[in-house]
Amino acid sequence: ATLIYQIAGEWTNCVSNLISFCTEEKSRQVDVKTFQETLIRLMSLGYYCALQQIADAEMIDNTMELIDVEGFDPDSLQHLGASPDRVETALHWVQKLIVRSHRNGLLDIPPPILTRSFQELSHGIVNLNNVRKIKEVPIPFPYAQMVSWMLLVHWIVTPLIASQSVEHWAWASAMVFFVSTALWCLFYIPLELDQPFGDDHNDLALEDMQKEFNAVLLFLIEPSSGKVPEFTPHRTAHRLTVSMAKISIRERCPSLGHANSRYLVAFDAATDAAAAAAAAAAETGSANLAMEFMLDLGYFTNLCASCATVATAAVVPHRARAPKT
Repeated sequence: ATLIYQIAGEWTNCVSNLISFCTEEKSRQVDVKTFQETLIRLMSLGYYCALQQIADAEMIDNTMELIDVEGFDPDSLQHLGASPDRVETALHWVQKLIVRSHRNGLLDIPPPILTRSFQELSHGIVNLNNVRKIKEVPIPFPYAQMVSWMLLVHWIVTPLIASQSVEHWAWASAMVFFVSTALWCLFYIPLELDQPFGDDHNDLALEDMQKEFNAVLLFLIEPSSGKVPEFTPHRTAHRLTVSMAKISIRERCPSLGHANSRYLVAFDAATDAAAAAAAAAAETGSANLAMEFMLDLGYFTNLCASCATVATAAVVPHRARAPKT
């Protein structure tokens, strides 16, 4: 399961990077849209083929969701069907698409940064081959036969030994039942976990993984996903930050009240002054100055925490050593 999720994470991040690298020229938005639509369909096809490659033979191809490929030419789809490794073929098409789009100027990014996308594609296919090892490499036959025969011998011999060594029949029966059952459970549980790529109740939900992957791809090409949220500093945000700073200093130093309440009074006064200064700077349009006030307040929070810790260590032991009157 870990490797499959790593594949999805690598390839999703690759798609996100490629969509971010697209040019913003208005005259080429039609070409950009075509590139993005082609990209998500090829990646969905590649992930679909990857899951089918590791799934059991009982799972039919049409049980998994796939973003429509009706726009592709029939010759390419026929070539994909005849491929000995459909995942490699789909990823090869993705790499060719990236190279062609970069040459055409659709991917407006320097080549050293663009190579990150190729690395993520390669990491995903490496993880897929690691998953294939789990499915295709079985348990060594001599080892499996030896374990089976030893369990059968144990299952036959244990009742005989228990009947001779345990006086009461109830204790002998209970010992034989629990010991034999535990060993057979340890034998069958690894067999169930060894092939988790089917459609049993204990197997991985490959169909849901494919649906989640497709949903993420479709969401990435929505216009709202390509728009960076705009942020405007305002007074409420600064007050919220200051109030959280007050809470954090008390949470980090719960013994501050035992040392001296003057530290809390001084800290409250300092944070109120910083909040007022930040709000005034924000109202006058000095956003950079307001952010500097908040950064200084963060440094002051750490300083107060250190001072409070030192003060607590110095005051509380001194009170503990005070002579009794």
